[in-house]
Amino acid sequence: MNRLKDRVGLVLAVVLVTALALNLGLGLKVGLGRAMQSDAHYFLEIAKSLAAGDGYYLREGFWPDTPTLSRLPAWPFTVSLALRLFPGSSPDAVMRVLALALNAFVAVLVAWLAWRLLQSRAAALLAGWAYAVHPTALFLALDGESEVLFLALTLLGTLACMRGGWGWWVGAALMGLGCLVRANYVLWLPFAAVAAFWGYRRRLSWPWIRRHSLGVLAGVLLFVAPAGSWALRNYAVSGHAPVISTLRGQTFYGGNNGVLFRSTPIE
Repeated sequence: MNRLKDRVGLVLAVVLVTALALNLGLGLKVGLGRAMQSDAHYFLEIAKSLAAGDGYYLREGFWPDTPTLSRLPAWPFTVSLALRLFPGSSPDAVMRVLALALNAFVAVLVAWLAWRLLQSRAAALLAGWAYAVHPTALFLALDGESEVLFLALTLLGTLACMRGGWGWWVGAALMGLGCLVRANYVLWLPFAAVAAFWGYRRRLSWPWIRRHSLGVLAGVLLFVAPAGSWALRNYAVSGHAPVISTLRGQTFYGGNNGVLFRSTPIE
């Protein structure tokens, strides 16, 4: 078994080296210090404010002197940590390298998940490489977008839950943090409840429920705690609840639907 795990470790290392070389190579080709655009630019501005100790502000927004409610905090906070580690470096380059390195790490997580599901080193290698060359993922990482962090959190959470035992609580907490990257991920909870009921329907009995209820409740609380805490923070800022984000695309609906396209944009 140990030899088998060692060989899997070698596969994951190969995926990591390949993905890093591809991501950073493309970054050097495009230009690591190229200015961030679109959403990434706003994430970076918030991250710079956090790194400078000035709070969660978007100075280029409509209300520069009020803590912003628009962009979710997980990605700006992560970027702010990198900015503090490398003071004096180009913020755009720091953010882009972080996103590219994180994207390479996601390729490893994809390979690891394939191994856990299929117990095949070949499948793990192919899955990791397939993600490493995925055009959309590379594009998002090059642009410094938050999707790579969302994938890292949710994949780590899934792998932790698959471990069982204490991994269930770790996984629930990690996936709860994913809601601070994509607000509509809070809808994972009812889907997970339906999936759990379907999977355990033959075991459901009052003794079984009583034995597992505290563990399930703890997992649910860990999942909702990040989004709930952020909603409380937003209530303190705006006086309205429940608000996770005021940005049009970061809602329960997501961004690509007729309801939001017909609505008035809110920053």
